Amino acid sequence: MKYPKTLFFFLVIFLYTVDVSATTVIAGKTFQDTDFADVLTSSSGVFHTTVGGAAQPVATFEQVEAAVTGGNINTFAYTFTPDSYLQVGFTDNAIVNGSGNDIVIFELGHPDAFTISLALNGVEKNYSPVRTGYYTPVGGFSINVALVNLDDFGLAAGAMLSNMVVGLNPLYHGNICQTTPSIAVIAGLNNAAPVPEPATMALLGSGLIGLAAARKRKAQA
Repeated sequence: MKYPKTLFFFLVIFLYTVDVSATTVIAGKTFQDTDFADVLTSSSGVFHTTVGGAAQPVATFEQVEAAVTGGNINTFAYTFTPDSYLQVGFTDNAIVNGSGNDIVIFELGHPDAFTISLALNGVEKNYSPVRTGYYTPVGGFSINVALVNLDDFGLAAGAMLSNMVVGLNPLYHGNICQTTPSIAVIAGLNNAAPVPEPATMALLGSGLIGLAAARKRKAQA
């Protein structure tokens, strides 16, 4: 049996629209690579990072972004600046306020408290991460986790979130910094399905139209 060329074209377009994202395992939890915060939109404070296994005395904005976006648990950013923050965004998949916890933040070393506010309404909540029992492959730092439920911020069920602010406030005793949060990975637990680009939708539509036309010609033959 011979199949029309338009059917082959449609199958190729379909394969390109299927989600084939890779997975990453952190502290026993499997994530799609599209789950992670993938852009740093703004920050305040002087940050230090570990990128590529090397500590950066004073990190550039790009180095901080590389440290806190994506799913690499071995890179992290920290600061000694009071009232500093990181504003991160999710461009691959928006986070959805679903059932239970919606966001996970992995912090390294000694569990350090930090604040979270949502850019869309400014509500702030304090979080104290807990140890997971896992350690980073590089450096052997304790992997700590804080779970965020968007219900706590007054978001309606099903509401979507594309950016958030993580506040980092080091704890000082006199002039000595006792502890500072080290943010490594921020990920969504409930994510919206990715929406195809308009051009992809047009190609998919033309493939469907071609398939329908081929079937009509075959029926008339």
